[in-house]
Amino acid sequence: MSPEAVSLTRDVLPAVGVNLVLAGLAYQAGGVRRSGVAGGLLVGIPIAVFLGWRGFLILGAMFLIGSLLTRLGYARKHALGAAEEEKGARGMSHALANGGVAALCALGAWLAPHPLWAVAFTAALATSAMDTAGSELGPLWGRRTVSLRNFAPVPPGTEGAVSVEGTAAGLGVALVLALLGAGTGFLSLGAVLPVVLAAWGGNLYEGILGSRRLLPHTWLNATNTLVGAGLAALLSRLL
Repeated sequence: MSPEAVSLTRDVLPAVGVNLVLAGLAYQAGGVRRSGVAGGLLVGIPIAVFLGWRGFLILGAMFLIGSLLTRLGYARKHALGAAEEEKGARGMSHALANGGVAALCALGAWLAPHPLWAVAFTAALATSAMDTAGSELGPLWGRRTVSLRNFAPVPPGTEGAVSVEGTAAGLGVALVLALLGAGTGFLSLGAVLPVVLAAWGGNLYEGILGSRRLLPHTWLNATNTLVGAGLAALLSRLL
């Protein structure tokens, strides 16, 4: 058995154990549904195995921030019709849409090691976190919500709608994840700006397509992370 295979085998059991414990805690706290536990394991285990604790830390931060923001002001968001169903408990589709591209980046980093995989991985999660922050904080803080289709005012929670406050909050969350990656040595400091800009680009893509109802919401969530990951890799090369 090659040294790489031995190292991979050695890392699998701890990764499975940590993911099972955290998934159980998230389920008990109401953060995920049963299907969300399975989806979280499908995303979390390969990330922990292929990227180690730094990659897994960024994933955990994305999930924790998203869960907290979903519960913040939930009653008010529910009254506005802008709240997640089942008090924000995530299911399988949420886990795969928000973390599936990141898991593929982790696999890519193992199969063909290159620093760009870490940038793309972080951007995918930052894009997802920015999307969550905008949709959860926009209805609470936003004073004017507009559609990216025609910039006309629309009710909070409308597909493809944005507000200045929600966008600012989303950029702040994306910056937190990027700085977490840089602070742990997972990313270079120079990758922070490309990650944040790419997260914004991924969310603009989702808003434009969502305002025109060109894709179902779950597919928008999945593909916006792909756009964010690709943009980050491109920008990091250009900048």
